[in-house]
Amino acid sequence: MSFKSIAFCKLPHSSEIFIYSGSVVKSNILEFELTEVPKFIVTKGLTPEEFFWISGDVDSAPLNSDVTELLKEHLNWLEDYQNSEYNSQSKITSQHQFSVEIERIKTAISNLEVEKIVAARIIQKDLHNQHFGVDSLVSWYVELCANYPDCLVYLFVDDELGIWIGASPELLFEREKSGFSQTVSLAGTLFGDSEVWSDKEKLEQSTTSRHINEILNDFNVVAEVSNVKERKNGSLRHLISQYSFQTKSNQILGLLERLNPTPAVIGYPQKAALKWVKANLELNRELYSGAVGIVSSHNTLIHVNLRCAKVYLNQKIDLYAGCGINSMSDPAREWEETQLKSEIIGSFIPNLKYP
Repeated sequence: MSFKSIAFCKLPHSSEIFIYSGSVVKSNILEFELTEVPKFIVTKGLTPEEFFWISGDVDSAPLNSDVTELLKEHLNWLEDYQNSEYNSQSKITSQHQFSVEIERIKTAISNLEVEKIVAARIIQKDLHNQHFGVDSLVSWYVELCANYPDCLVYLFVDDELGIWIGASPELLFEREKSGFSQTVSLAGTLFGDSEVWSDKEKLEQSTTSRHINEILNDFNVVAEVSNVKERKNGSLRHLISQYSFQTKSNQILGLLERLNPTPAVIGYPQKAALKWVKANLELNRELYSGAVGIVSSHNTLIHVNLRCAKVYLNQKIDLYAGCGINSMSDPAREWEETQLKSEIIGSFIPNLKYP
């Protein structure tokens, strides 16, 4: 059976879904060819230098009552293929194993190997022979679009990379045709309205800000930076500051190469943290914590691939979640944080009871 890769992508504050279909091409980020027409791209969490992008047709549809049937038509061939071809190789981490990982990270921090590391795990939902096919997948995607209007919401299907769905709140890089550009420093998590920001969360957010400042200085970019504010995502609260600046089109790929992955998803310093995670943590993140969005010479909008899941139709769903670890982290709280983060999209899974 021939396989055509496909992506549905709703941009933040948009009522339109872009539909990309064709073959997936891989290239190094700095060798990526920018065109006027935006291309849908993803990167892997631990190999950020590689771009996977769809080379093919681009269409769009309004997010209305008719869109569900349209999206199903685009995927009507998928269910039989998925049932026969896909197998999960994911690793599930127990709470004890996760706590051990966090203590190892804290030891590395105390030994001054790194300042911060982001731990991640999979929360797996076994479908227990329940039917979760194309209809359910599309229903889930449309529900996420409706409930998270300020997120980049995507559904990506590829023979090699699998089926991925996500609703990311975190902007990595945005550039308009005028050159006006933005990024954000988003980090630190509280669980409810009654909790108060501590030094632990403030340090997480300031570390991400330091990373952005260093990169913009290297590019001789002067940014306007907002005060640190609070942003809600589902039941969670995060600290965020916004960076606004001007860039040239020939700076797009260089900035993306340096910004991704941010300390919010890998740690700090960036290169040392990435090396440490690859050498010491067992989870294969695949597309989780990579980049996802659209790239062109005129309009670019890339988010960090958070609040995402890999789907094995009629088998199981792997929800990915992570948490920033510094010297003040508590393993039990970090475990709970990843559980709550997985529920942001997991609670919308149709035909599946979510505990």
